[in-house]
Amino acid sequence: MADEVKFFEVWAPTGRMKMDKETKQEKPEPWARVGVAFPLKDGTGFTIKLNSLPLDATLIVRPPRPRDGSDKAVPVPEGI
Repeated sequence: MADEVKFFEVWAPTGRMKMDKETKQEKPEPWARVGVAFPLKDGTGFTIKLNSLPLDATLIVRPPRPRDGSDKAVPVPEGI
């Protein structure tokens, strides 16, 4: 139970460019975190809280990434 996802990250495509700190060149920044989603207790949906709204109304909901920077996915509880 300790590894269960308590929330999901909500992402939206940006179409923006950002400066790469290592190469000092601009590269596409395809996603911006725009909010979080919390599973409902009965498992039938989510409460979504947005910090901003995407212009094209596309949202992606994913489990959060570990804070250590690895790409390993956080386990999603059964039924979600």
